[in-house]
Amino acid sequence: MNQTATRHRVSSYFDAWNSRAPLDVVAAFGTGATYCDPSCENGPIPAHDLADRVEGLATAFPDFSFDTDMPILSDDQTAHVRWMLRGTNTGPYNGMPPSTRAIELPGVDIVEVGDDGVRHVVRHFDRQTMATQLGLQVLIQPSEIGPFRFGHSVGALPKRSARPSAVAVTWIEARSPEEAAEVQRLSRPVMEGLCEVDGFIGGFGLGLGSRLYTITAWEDPADLRHLGNLPAHQDAARRFLTDDFCAAAFTGVWPVGTSQWSRRRCPSCSELTDPRRHPDKCPSCGAALQELSPW
Repeated sequence: MNQTATRHRVSSYFDAWNSRAPLDVVAAFGTGATYCDPSCENGPIPAHDLADRVEGLATAFPDFSFDTDMPILSDDQTAHVRWMLRGTNTGPYNGMPPSTRAIELPGVDIVEVGDDGVRHVVRHFDRQTMATQLGLQVLIQPSEIGPFRFGHSVGALPKRSARPSAVAVTWIEARSPEEAAEVQRLSRPVMEGLCEVDGFIGGFGLGLGSRLYTITAWEDPADLRHLGNLPAHQDAARRFLTDDFCAAAFTGVWPVGTSQWSRRRCPSCSELTDPRRHPDKCPSCGAALQELSPW
C-alpha cells in the first residue's frame, strides 16, 4: 500500500468510530485484525469483539466524537494518530449512573493497515484522566500485603436515629474481576431499595480482595424479612443460586447487646457528653449539640 491509501484507510476508520455504529467500526477492520487499549486487561482482542465496546461508549456518551490530527506515517502501512475524545456522560458507564459531565480525553492510536482494512490498532489513553473528569475516585493500592487485604467501601446512611438491635453480614467470593464487577452492579439497586425499607438503619458495602461484603444495621431482627421482598435482592440471590456465578457466599444475623458506648464532644467547650443523657445541649456550657447517628 502507498501512503495515500493508508491515510484513506485511517480516515475511514475514525469515520466509523464517529458514526457511533458498532458494526461500522468492526467493518473497518480486515480479517484476523486485533485491537488493544488500556482496558484490555488480557491483551489484544479480536476486532470483531469491538462491537460491544463501541455500543457501551455510545450508551455512556451518545454524542461522543474523535477529533483527530493529521496521521503521522512511520511507514507505508503504519500511522500514528493523535486524537481528542469529546462527549457528555448521559448514560450508564461501567455500571455507574450518568454523571452528566463532559470529557475531553487525549489519546493516540497506532494503526496498522492492510489491503482488506485495518490490521491492528493499539490505543493509548490515561484511564485516570477519564475517571477524574467523570468525578470518579481512582484508588491505587495493592490487593494484599501479608495478612492485610485492601479494598474499597461505600455507605448508605438514611437519616434515621434509631439504635440498631441487629446487624446482618453477607459476603460473596468472586472468581474474577468481571464477577466482582457484576456483584457490585447487582448490589446497588439492593442497597437503594433498602433505604426505603422500614427498620433499615444503614449499611456498608466493602470489597477486600476477591470477597465482597454487605453489612447492614436494623431496628429489629424481624425487619430483615422485608429484604426478601425486594425484587433486586431476589434477582441477585437467584443469580448465585441458579447460575454458575461466584465461588461461595455466606449470610448471618447477630443481635446487638445492650452494652453500647458513645460520647460526643461539645464544639464550644470540648466537654465529652453521653448522647443518650444529653441529646440536645451540652450540660457544661449549654451549647447546642449536633445529632449523633448511632450507626
